[in-house]
Amino acid sequence: MDTGEHQLLLRQAMAGDRGAFKALIDAHRLKLMACIKARLGAAQSHADDVFQEATLAAWQSLLRCQQEPPRFEAWLLGIARNKAIDKLRQLERQLDLARGRNAGGASSAPGMSQFPADQTSPSSVERNALLDQALQQLNERQRMAIEWHVLKKLSNAKTAEEMSLCLRTTITEGQVKNYVRQGLKRLLELLPRESALFTDVATKAEK
Repeated sequence: MDTGEHQLLLRQAMAGDRGAFKALIDAHRLKLMACIKARLGAAQSHADDVFQEATLAAWQSLLRCQQEPPRFEAWLLGIARNKAIDKLRQLERQLDLARGRNAGGASSAPGMSQFPADQTSPSSVERNALLDQALQQLNERQRMAIEWHVLKKLSNAKTAEEMSLCLRTTITEGQVKNYVRQGLKRLLELLPRESALFTDVATKAEK
């Protein structure tokens, strides 16, 4: 989509044209989803919900705008990131409730290769939240590399492609390997040593 067409669609969307807005969203869909998933971390199963919430918020906000957003894509990605953060906070609240219901309970959790686990199991919810909390403390590139290469099992090449798309810069396979190695090392510093998750990460780091 060229700049002229994009600007025309933006003006039409601001005037209430839903078709024009849909065309704009379609043009930015890949970057939106990539960045939503990157921000959600281990909670990527909620990405579609966050995408819908973000696009609805963008539509409602656009109708109220008196002027065109100067950098539409950055504006759109900002809304998406905020909605992803809202979702993480919601999941954290659910985790607190699950902990209260399951005080003193414990069960075995799957290895990292099977993550994310059943979201309805209190032990799995707690495990997911523990990993997500640690992932959020990595730098952006380490987190993306861990999420796509280790958790989603994408190849180095595909991970580099996804990161390049989201970051809008060229990421090489060699860089992906470095980010994964650095990210796993950092996770080992952040996770409780007695947790099963620590053991899973340590196993990955040794490979």
